[in-house]
This record gives sequence, structure tokens and C-alpha cells, in this order.
Amino acid sequence: MIKIPPKASDVQVKIIVSNIAVLEDAVNQWLTNAPADIAIHEILYQHFAAAADSSGKASVIILFGKR
Repeated sequence: MIKIPPKASDVQVKIIVSNIAVLEDAVNQWLTNAPADIAIHEILYQHFAAAADSSGKASVIILFGKR
């Protein structure tokens, strides 16, 4: 992927779930439905440690802008 420097008008989408498989499906669905004129600049994965109720959280931040 060619990295395009982000601009001030760029937007980010953050998807947070507690199941990695659900996260993968959500990201794939978002990318499949993204408009054709969208350029993905960066996809960042984050994992949050398990909480007191034994549920961990994972998230993906997708930074994108217009082509």
C-alpha cells in the first residue's frame, strides 16, 4: 500500500469490540462498503487488557481521506 500523508480534512473510524473475530469481520465489512474515492492512509490495531469482568477489548482505527 502506498502511504499518503494525512491532511487536516482526513477522518478516522474507530471500531471497538470484545472479540477478535468480530473485529476482523467488522473491518472487512467497513472496507468492502467504503466509497471508491476513499484512500486508506493507515490501519492501527490496539488491544486493551482484560477488565475486571474478564472481558478484553480490541479496536482498529482506520485513518482515511479522499483520493
